[in-house]
Amino acid sequence: VTLLVVIVALPYIATVQPFRDNILQMVLPAVDGEVTCGGASFGWISAVQFNDVEITSPDGTAVLRAPTIRGDMALWKYYGADDVGTLDSWSVVVSEVIST
Repeated sequence: VTLLVVIVALPYIATVQPFRDNILQMVLPAVDGEVTCGGASFGWISAVQFNDVEITSPDGTAVLRAPTIRGDMALWKYYGADDVGTLDSWSVVVSEVIST
């Protein structure tokens, strides 16, 4: 019974800080900097969604801000998956970063 409760509660637990940022960092492993989000929505049968996403460079400069990033797969489909599917976003703000 305890295991069943944990399995059912897992999507909610994953939305709690710092788990949601860790998950987002795993989804975007090539990002050189920090990825954070203000909230997330996970469900076993609904698409994964991250809210108020921000990517900052190693020096702390904001590189990208997105109000919402939404995946195209339900949480259960990620188990054993080789990729994260498609991530969609709207109203993304990208700052120019120049390397010297």
